[in-house]
Amino acid sequence: MTAAVVASGFTPDESKIADAMARYWGAFVIHGDPKAAGLPGWPLYTSGQGVLNFGEGGKVELMTQAAYQTNTMATFGTSSRTRRIR
Repeated sequence: MTAAVVASGFTPDESKIADAMARYWGAFVIHGDPKAAGLPGWPLYTSGQGVLNFGEGGKVELMTQAAYQTNTMATFGTSSRTRRIR
């Protein structure tokens, strides 16, 4: 079991995202590949491929680029992704 990242001033959802990012970065540093247990695979970037979305509620999901763009445009201005991180 890994310890969660504790971030002062973050909401619980922001803390979930911070934890996921720390686990991805940690796996990359240790193994040279950002595959982290219990999280979706981080895909290699190629134009038109899927994207990794760090979304509402701290949810991490692999989405098609079209779905990501639709989701981003539908929530623009109302999403925590548009809020300034403290």
